[in-house]
Amino acid sequence: MENIRELIFINFEGKRVLNLSGQALSTVPEVGTIITKVGEVHVLDLSNNHLTELPTSINKLKTLEVLKLDNNQLSELPETIGELINLTKLSVKNNQLSELPETIGELINLTELSVKSNLLSELPETIELQRLDLTNNQLMSLPDGIGELVELWWLDVSINQLSVLPASVTHLKKLQELNLTNNQLMSLSDDIGELVELEVLDVSNNLLSVLPASVTHLKKLQRLYLANNRLMSLPDDIGELVELWWLDVSNNQLSVLPASVTHLKKLQELDLENNRLMSLPDDIGDLEVKEMLVRLDVNGNPLTVEAVRRVVKLQEKIKMRTPMACISFQVSIKHSHLLSSTL
Repeated sequence: MENIRELIFINFEGKRVLNLSGQALSTVPEVGTIITKVGEVHVLDLSNNHLTELPTSINKLKTLEVLKLDNNQLSELPETIGELINLTKLSVKNNQLSELPETIGELINLTELSVKSNLLSELPETIELQRLDLTNNQLMSLPDGIGELVELWWLDVSINQLSVLPASVTHLKKLQELNLTNNQLMSLSDDIGELVELEVLDVSNNLLSVLPASVTHLKKLQRLYLANNRLMSLPDDIGELVELWWLDVSNNQLSVLPASVTHLKKLQELDLENNRLMSLPDDIGDLEVKEMLVRLDVNGNPLTVEAVRRVVKLQEKIKMRTPMACISFQVSIKHSHLLSSTL
């Protein structure tokens, strides 16, 4: 590329960025030429091209800290990528990778790895990371060594084929966000309660029939997504999740809601749509006490007239708030013909 010098710039962090994104490249410019023409490169963006391979000479870019290869046609990465010892971020989203080279474990400074939307069925055992995005691959399992990623705080393994989580996941004591949606999980280990820093847990769209009671040990949990499973009940002590502000249990088989749910004083969103609930806790109105609740959805439940009456009373409390709060508050009930008789 004759104009390669024009594509280098200094970003706000003072890093030299070479942006080759969207250049319709089928091959990477000769690395020696890059070094000769532009000097040191800290960030190399080769995303949105037509690359089918990465040259082994990529290891010559010794100063490289960020490498973006998203939206290409890569089926493999060269073993020499493990020699980029200053690399901190590697993104290879939307390619055709079926495996990662073992040498990726030699990237001792790598903190973020995104291999979303590839064809991975397994992972190398040794990777040291803080963020790991494995979304939309073909993973049937995670390596036991994943528990060695002791600095990991964000893990997304959604849209895979996991049927079980390795016990070593509970060694991830710094984990704050765990996304397991759209897998084939039939259960969660009781040890899930050991992830005491967890703030977001998404296990929606799985095959769970039981939620372990230990989930109530996750005292920092703020968002819990359980939609589209086979849950017939929730732990009795779910009210101990005192930081919880979003709870989605829609499209399950709940026939009863634990009374302790009314202890969730920070709850803003409660989605109970499409379950088998006939009644609601007597103190359901207490959810409004701290003026936090902005959405309650009980649509698609065979609620009794008394249960509908409780929801309507809760709705009336919300109407006494500011106009903005009223606008954002929703109560969805199929039993609309019962509303007039309960007002």
